[in-house]
Amino acid sequence: MAVQRFDLATSVLGCWAPTRLPRSTGACWRSLRHKQQIRLRWRDSQFDRPGHRPIFRAAMKDIEEAPSCCIPADGNFCPGCSWQDDTCYNGECEGLHLPVEERKQHAQWLAPEHQQVIIAAGPERSGSTWLFNAVRLLLKHAHIPYDPYWITTLTTDKLQHRKRHAHGRYVVIKTHCWSDEWDTKEADYIFLTHRDLSGVVASYKRVGWAFKIPDSYVQEHQQWQDVADEDVAYENIMNTPEAQLHMLSQALNITRKVFHDSIQPDQEHW
Repeated sequence: MAVQRFDLATSVLGCWAPTRLPRSTGACWRSLRHKQQIRLRWRDSQFDRPGHRPIFRAAMKDIEEAPSCCIPADGNFCPGCSWQDDTCYNGECEGLHLPVEERKQHAQWLAPEHQQVIIAAGPERSGSTWLFNAVRLLLKHAHIPYDPYWITTLTTDKLQHRKRHAHGRYVVIKTHCWSDEWDTKEADYIFLTHRDLSGVVASYKRVGWAFKIPDSYVQEHQQWQDVADEDVAYENIMNTPEAQLHMLSQALNITRKVFHDSIQPDQEHW
């Protein structure tokens, strides 16, 4: 069983959030965005032609009726959506980027008795992506359907909208920045990460970001600490990832489901 937990830990450590390019992809992402902007400008120029005005009006109607949350797996796309080849090329998109096959798999699982909202928060370069992936993969292995999101600025409206659309499924959200625009009572669990500041600076330099940590970095982390259920150290993620997974499974009260499934020979290997 220890091997099973270690395999999960290492897979989460090497896992990136699915089907969404992060802002830190730098020049590659900017190039893709530039190409998309060129395509959008060309498309808009076609609407300026007199014979194409009916098309323009139809396009505006589509935009007005477009979903407020992009869900490609359900065939719902935001205006000007940059979803292509199972990947979203908009680093700021807050849609539900769950692969179609995984969406179908979730539909076969029993809906939980009580919907829960789980926040995976933490400053940049502190292990928050690992935390987000750990939570969603624990839920996946426990056969609990969930909707995962990345949200830049949390608001009560955004949370309530996603809860309604989830129809009882768990809602898992990754975010970095603290926000005063949401009610923390909307969340059932708030998990947080932190990292030694010298390690953060070194990570900033490695990815080509600013060499100075903004003043808000520590202040916002302290605000998260005041409401967090667990605060996971980056160093613990690196040194004892399986212990952190066990802690998370206990906090979510799914340890028995996870361990029971892990010993079944026909289950997908973590």
